[in-house]
Amino acid sequence: MNQMGPSGSGKTTLLDLLAGRKTVGSMEGSILFAGHKPTRQFLRKFTGYLEQFDTLLHILTVEEMMLYTAELKRPRNEPLASKKAAVDTLLEKLGLTPCRHVKIGNPLEKGISGGQAKRVNIGISLITSPRVLFLDEPTSGLDSFTANEVMTTVKALVADGVTMVATIHSPTAYSFSLFDSLMMLVRGRTVYFGKPGDAAVSYVRALHGAPGITLTQQQLDSSSAWSHNAAEWMVDVFTQADREGRGGAFADAYEASKLKQAVDAEALALAQSHADLSPQVQKELATRSETVTPWWWGLKTLVKYRTTNNYTSSAFLGARIGNRVLM
Repeated sequence: MNQMGPSGSGKTTLLDLLAGRKTVGSMEGSILFAGHKPTRQFLRKFTGYLEQFDTLLHILTVEEMMLYTAELKRPRNEPLASKKAAVDTLLEKLGLTPCRHVKIGNPLEKGISGGQAKRVNIGISLITSPRVLFLDEPTSGLDSFTANEVMTTVKALVADGVTMVATIHSPTAYSFSLFDSLMMLVRGRTVYFGKPGDAAVSYVRALHGAPGITLTQQQLDSSSAWSHNAAEWMVDVFTQADREGRGGAFADAYEASKLKQAVDAEALALAQSHADLSPQVQKELATRSETVTPWWWGLKTLVKYRTTNNYTSSAFLGARIGNRVLM
């Protein structure tokens, strides 16, 4: 599923709420995982979150970064060979095998490309085999070709049974076509939730003339070209409505629509059809001993990868030797 909307519409806020990352303020409604409200421990264990900005260690290679994360997040008693096998599988699946021995790098030190870095971040989020992966602007800062590559990778992962929920402000036409469902937000309210493409454009176009809703002639004319420009058209319509204070009319129309009734009915059916996942079952799954990594193991892993690589880095050693000489 993709969440779209004008800047400030609440896309990332909603994503954080779904992922259990918002702990302040009040929230209305329910968030259910297989029919039950998820515990925080369960969310940490069975969901992943891809940050908008890369959080990689530039001194590590692609393979080292993945293995470093595997040692931190996977069960401590899992054999290292098993963790390496999991990393190998992800590298292959994400198309990162050719650059596995290349350092991540940074603006001052040549490394992997932006698209490869984004895929490494996706791999890190998948290292614990989550059931749901949340992605905040996964194509941010990428050119259209690289963005399409990244989203093709994400789509392939969906086929493996991972549910993806993403926020993308302005996806390319190709990326837009890959999504199974689309949620449009304006100022924190849903104005559309359904299929992307022609269904979305037809729904919005049909609202023209409803109370408080008027599309410009240009928007009406350009909607016929939705097949190659649907995402841009949708964002244009709702951004203008937001700026003119008309977003509420679209939200009210959606609240009263048959589309919302169908979405609510489907959500209720899904919640009732899934296996029991009571809070007690969640606690047992998320806190069993083989899944808990003690603090000292994390410290040991941190020292193992960070210290070793620092003291084999010419940039790191040069800066510190130079500092001592100057002092």
